[in-house]
Amino acid sequence: MPAGITTKHGLQGNIIQSVGDHGVMKCLFNAPIKQHDTVCLPLYKRVFPKFAPVSGKDVDEGEGSMSKHFRVL
Repeated sequence: MPAGITTKHGLQGNIIQSVGDHGVMKCLFNAPIKQHDTVCLPLYKRVFPKFAPVSGKDVDEGEGSMSKHFRVL
């Protein structure tokens, strides 16, 4: 699946082929790009929810409840 790329001037494109080992690639855009335009590749990082201990008054009294000890921030 090709990675989606954009430019700062709003053009959309895809990476067609990698060329070599140093980050060079062939890209196809919906219009010709200009010399002063910047190509941007969004990078994603998986984020897990953070858990924090719950004080005594917020605790659910149910047996085996995960919310008994932690709550999602």
